[in-house]
Amino acid sequence: MKKQLTRLTKMALLPILLLCAHSFVHAQEQLTVTGSVTDTQGTPLPGASIVIQGTQQGTTSDFDGNFQLDGVPSNGQLMVSYIGFVQLLVDVDNRSSIDIVLSEDNNLLDEVVVIGYQSVKRSEIVGSVSVVDTDEMLKAPAGNVGQMLQGRAAGVTVTSTGAPGTSSSVKIRGLNSFSGQDSPLYVVDGMLISALGSDFNPNDIESIQVLKDAAATALYGSRGMNGVIVVTTKRGRPGPLKVDYDFYYGFQTINKRLKLTNAEQFKAINDLAYTNNGDAPLNLRQGVDTDWQEELFKTGTISEHNLNLSGGSENSNYFISLNYFDQEGAIIGPEFERYQIRVNTQTKKGRFTFGENIAMSRSNQTRVNGNPFIDVVWMLPTIPVYDPNNESGYGYGDDNNSTFATNPIGLQEHYSNTAVTSKVLGSAFAEFEIFPFLKYKLNLGLDYAQIREKYFQRAGALRQNTPGAAFLDDRHTEFFNILAENTLNFSKAFGKHNITALVGYTTQKDNFTYNFAHTEGLSGEFWVQDNGTTSPRTEGREEVAGLRSFLGSFNYSFDDKYTLLFNFRRDGSSKFGKNNRYANFPSVSASWRISEEGFMENNGVFSNLKLRGSWGIVGNQAISNYATQSVLRYNQNYVLNNQVVPGATNLQLVNPNLRWESKTTTNIGVDMGFFQNRLSLTADYYIADVEDLLLAVPIPLSSGNTGGDPLANVGQVQNRGLELSLGYQNVINDFSFGVLANGTFLKNEVKALVEEAGNLPIFGQGQILRTAVGEPVASFYVLETAGIFQNQAEIDAWGVQPGARPGDVKYVDNDGNGVINFDDRTVVGKALPDFEYGLNLNFGYKGFDMTAFFAGVTGNSIFNEQKWWSQRYDDNANYLVDDVFWTGEGTSNLIPRPQHLDSSLNPTQNSDRYVEKGDYFRLKNLQIGYSFPEEVISKLSLNKLRLYMTGQNLFTITDYSGYDPEVVGANGNGDFLNRGFDNGNFPSLRTGILGIQIGF
Repeated sequence: MKKQLTRLTKMALLPILLLCAHSFVHAQEQLTVTGSVTDTQGTPLPGASIVIQGTQQGTTSDFDGNFQLDGVPSNGQLMVSYIGFVQLLVDVDNRSSIDIVLSEDNNLLDEVVVIGYQSVKRSEIVGSVSVVDTDEMLKAPAGNVGQMLQGRAAGVTVTSTGAPGTSSSVKIRGLNSFSGQDSPLYVVDGMLISALGSDFNPNDIESIQVLKDAAATALYGSRGMNGVIVVTTKRGRPGPLKVDYDFYYGFQTINKRLKLTNAEQFKAINDLAYTNNGDAPLNLRQGVDTDWQEELFKTGTISEHNLNLSGGSENSNYFISLNYFDQEGAIIGPEFERYQIRVNTQTKKGRFTFGENIAMSRSNQTRVNGNPFIDVVWMLPTIPVYDPNNESGYGYGDDNNSTFATNPIGLQEHYSNTAVTSKVLGSAFAEFEIFPFLKYKLNLGLDYAQIREKYFQRAGALRQNTPGAAFLDDRHTEFFNILAENTLNFSKAFGKHNITALVGYTTQKDNFTYNFAHTEGLSGEFWVQDNGTTSPRTEGREEVAGLRSFLGSFNYSFDDKYTLLFNFRRDGSSKFGKNNRYANFPSVSASWRISEEGFMENNGVFSNLKLRGSWGIVGNQAISNYATQSVLRYNQNYVLNNQVVPGATNLQLVNPNLRWESKTTTNIGVDMGFFQNRLSLTADYYIADVEDLLLAVPIPLSSGNTGGDPLANVGQVQNRGLELSLGYQNVINDFSFGVLANGTFLKNEVKALVEEAGNLPIFGQGQILRTAVGEPVASFYVLETAGIFQNQAEIDAWGVQPGARPGDVKYVDNDGNGVINFDDRTVVGKALPDFEYGLNLNFGYKGFDMTAFFAGVTGNSIFNEQKWWSQRYDDNANYLVDDVFWTGEGTSNLIPRPQHLDSSLNPTQNSDRYVEKGDYFRLKNLQIGYSFPEEVISKLSLNKLRLYMTGQNLFTITDYSGYDPEVVGANGNGDFLNRGFDNGNFPSLRTGILGIQIGF
């Protein structure tokens, strides 16, 4: 009680003492002080801040570094600061003229960044590492980290959709595996995980580093082949309790509408298609005119609450965050909500330091059913959304309105597809300082997730000639992954020599459990397995995988100029057989800070110049947990002695000699800084050879292999790229501005596939995407067209389509054999862009701030399946109003004549008619904010009050005719073999947001 009274007394006296001090300062003699601010070389520092200590009164230096400040107490002090330099407190000492010299702040210029097992100064980084500006990143509200990362770091490819609760596809430096396991490793506060989805609150992030080359990722060995994203969450800082609250609410819409025909326009074209085939037109339903886009699309909402509590003392700190995120989709049906609590603490007691970083979340997701963005094009405007004459209550195709599209509204309303995820992600650590230069650290990590999925289909059809029986699927999945790391860290300086070293032993165990139950014949809305009456079915399995690793690192630097780094990791995985269970992953890298050399003094150009080079090998254990072990399937009956007896069989042959996929990377880089590092440029050129890629090797069924072809290490791919990052920051009086830009050039080539099978290509969705030796991964391999036949003479002259008619598509005979067939397909584009870029602009003036973020790609193509349906004109789907199809000679050379059920299948062939340029330039995020001044917020007992408004995806410049050029891939699959295939990808959303940030 006595302590509480003492504390209350102090709190009561503090404002009085501050007021007295304030009055005392103003009672002193006041001066007008003039002077200049320069660096140690005498270079003027424009925009330096000069503030009277203990007040808000101040000024900034002009372009020549000069300043004038009125009302300065004769015995007061001036606080002088400038970005990249040590703050300086200057005694006025009754002087009216003061020249101030600031020295460079190496701690700011050499920002400490976390690159995994170690934290290093930015100037000491010798590998290729992108440090993401998280302050700018967090100004773009999003449901997951991937969306925020897009365009923020060179060499990082991110594609996202607008579907609530879905994760983004993140790739680093091109293709690294054919297995689909080509996403980066995430290290969150020391815990290694394979994905960072929508169940993680991005607002907890303090810093993000992207490790790209082998030198930066070698310490992660078999898990570093696809790059590593190191995430460090926020911690408390010494001081009293600090409370921050951030809330925003916004609306989201699908920006684009395809100009589809109404019922009257559709009937005119459809009648012509039937007439051209010699058939009577359909007796289309009268009095119905459905705009399927208008019925499906709606205004969605997005909102988020973040409450942070933090503080600490000299020896301990804490950070607690509470988060609620809610997103209702921009189409009927899907939605997502997340609850999360995080607790981060750290305590130092003598030689011991210990703490934990734990986040617990629960999310509820209603998923998108089917492929609604194809069905809105496929469905006819003469079909109603709801039809009480059908069992389901929804309209769909019939004999007079024939289409095999599925009612997209019924898909979302009549079927239920939900997932509930409970997750714990965290780490706990203890560190002991053996000597001031030697520390031991134990790090324990946990990644636990429990996912309950329920898919319920009510009775009743939603598609022509497709019965709709009621059934229920329940899936229960559990992940329990634990990590234990023991590391010993050495760091000591010997004069100009500095040595840091690390040795470690780590183990990680992944446990996976899956149970599935199915039942049919349910009645009513009681969605449990016991309510089913027919066709019960269950499945289940349990899997365990382990990884044991030894790692080491040795870093030597001399005089902060020359650095040499060796990294080594030896991994052992339970996934491989005993012959290849262990693999070694070494790297070596070096750097030279030329700007620190004597001959660079007073050079007037470079404030920082560093050359970097690295070489290394990393790997990938991209196989299933038991891919090298023969698995028996039971309940395989056999006739023995004229009796049926139960037995078991091995359905699939396996390769016990599978080994690790590996990537050897050579990287050369340069870091440059100009004008006291206000302008910076980083460039990296790399060559990455990926070898021993796992592919299925075809073998005959007679060998006893009926469960799929076995895997072998046979594939090779090379990625080459140039990455550029440019930054500029400056302050002129009350105006501040900055530019952050990055660009990535990537060239990708397949070097080898399955030689035993003649290097046969690998095909993706619909055999439209092909991966072949000598070509980029995921090339569009289709027929080439040369326009539309205008008359019979043109058909006769073409000579290779004798059955064609005027108005048919003209195909190119690429193999010259006089016949148009699949052998005439050719590469007409590729899914991966030649160049990706991002541009962030930020401005500040007094209390106002503005950020504009742009992103784009060039050189890639997209297969537009929506166009494939609307421009065939041989099947019943809706049409585009602006399409000009062939009706006679000279009317069109792009779109063929309508003909229902064209027996030649002429317009249905996958061709370059449906492959479009995927280039786009988009304003991804625009935010304008205002922070209220001190004199206002102090009256409200606040230390921060900021209002802001944000717009996302406000405009897009593109020639792509689909909903959105930012295409993840076929069926939302982000792996490289299916990239660029738009078969109804959920488009990015235009968003408008209002928000408030309050600090107590």
